[in-house]
Amino acid sequence: MSDSSQRTLTWWQSRADFELIQGNHWNFQITQAVAAGQASPESNIIWKSKALAPFTAISWKDRYALNWTATLPLPGVELSIYGNWQPCSKGQVFDLNENGFWAPSRAPGKPGWLSVGNINYKYPGIPGIHIVVGVLDATSGEYSPIFIDSARLPRGSSAEFQPQGKLTWWLESGTHTSQVYLGSKSKTASWDVSNPAHSTGKFEWWTSFIFAEGEWTISEEAPPQQLVMPPPAAFVEESWPLQILLDPFGWMVRFGVVVATDSRSDLVDYLHARLSEYFEGLEIAFGGDDGSSLTITYKAVRGAQVGSFAAIGIIAGSTTDGSKDHINASLKDALMSGKLPQDETWDIMPGSASIDDAPTVEESTVEEA
Repeated sequence: MSDSSQRTLTWWQSRADFELIQGNHWNFQITQAVAAGQASPESNIIWKSKALAPFTAISWKDRYALNWTATLPLPGVELSIYGNWQPCSKGQVFDLNENGFWAPSRAPGKPGWLSVGNINYKYPGIPGIHIVVGVLDATSGEYSPIFIDSARLPRGSSAEFQPQGKLTWWLESGTHTSQVYLGSKSKTASWDVSNPAHSTGKFEWWTSFIFAEGEWTISEEAPPQQLVMPPPAAFVEESWPLQILLDPFGWMVRFGVVVATDSRSDLVDYLHARLSEYFEGLEIAFGGDDGSSLTITYKAVRGAQVGSFAAIGIIAGSTTDGSKDHINASLKDALMSGKLPQDETWDIMPGSASIDDAPTVEESTVEEA
């Protein structure tokens, strides 16, 4: 059984965008948002700073811990931790004793929050300490800071914090892990990872910066590693973030009305002639003997540069037709030409791919003629 507490965001870049990002000496910066008491959720520490690579997976657990520091660093200065990490589940409460160590608290907890019941510690020479919230790294098994409370908390204080499950990331030169930052960053992307991805049921996402657009894509599906070119620029409407719809290289057509035995060969020939205009390595065959389903597979999109977005899928909202659109249009033409029963309807859904490592997509909606 998979660990439902683990989340993974993979930053990947096409070869073309990789070279442009490399020329700007940019690194991947990522943060997590936390709410402190009644204040609005914010992120003020760069959680991870990753150097450019074709694929970089960042994995963590939905598990948090409390710590403290004596000073609030200036922006761009790395945070110094003074205490020990105290694992703290949501709803738990811990006190900081007179020696700066954590201990279970008798104070009541608050569901969904990490709470500090009482601070009974005073660091010499300063009026109060700052609480730090950390998250568990899935690879190292250690906690990393994601938030520092800007409020100084003197002896006798209490506090509460709520991790939001919201990530924000951007590209910026330099390595800034555990550094405090203030203000907004340009060309950022944000995503809520509190719940699993809708199409896969997994806590996994992929993101990529499209240099020509100056925008990020976010996908619930893993991209093919041969991707080398940016996506088309034309969109029906603005969308944020861009969503990549990957081509499965194989579709299953389920008919509402069974195709007669003596009509099947003619239909296959008709569709093959039409779809060969769009696909290379095209194969079309009826599944089984009842004439209720048709399998369409292919090895490539004809005329698309190897590794381009046109070769592996489309952007949601793009004016460019995808493979499913071409198949649906050809079926409509077949219906109008008398190759299908007059009252025929069909569903088009991802089928067995003709390429072993072809990506998968979520189930398609019903297409009616």
